[in-house]
Amino acid sequence: MVEPKWVSQRHAADFLCVSERTLLRFRQAGVLQPGEHYRRKFQSERSGVVYDLLSTEAQLKSHFQRDHRILEQA
Repeated sequence: MVEPKWVSQRHAADFLCVSERTLLRFRQAGVLQPGEHYRRKFQSERSGVVYDLLSTEAQLKSHFQRDHRILEQA
């Protein structure tokens, strides 16, 4: 089964194994960009948010990937 391009915040949170609040924090911090990773269902500011799963997942992996050259060595 193919995932739809835009999914609800609840579905995205479950898929990405984070809370809906964490997705909000990522948006507020600029980690996720409007139009590319998420958008409002309707033009109203109070409208719900939907996410592009593949784009969002790729962005989070890229953003939080650690560089092995700068990790502390025990």
